[in-house]
Amino acid sequence: MMLSVNHQNFSHVVLESPNPVLVNFWAPWCGLCLLINPFLDKIQREWDSPLDVVSSVIR
Repeated sequence: MMLSVNHQNFSHVVLESPNPVLVNFWAPWCGLCLLINPFLDKIQREWDSPLDVVSSVIR
């Protein structure tokens, strides 16, 4: 499960992270955005070094 980020915690979670961070910007109305989530989960599980995958909803 991806951690959700917003304007209040973005700096702390993304910019100050000691690990690389992949941010998935998505919208609830975007079908392709929803289809990519399993792929991003797989990337996070299979990445050799620590990788944080987070999501941010675009409204």
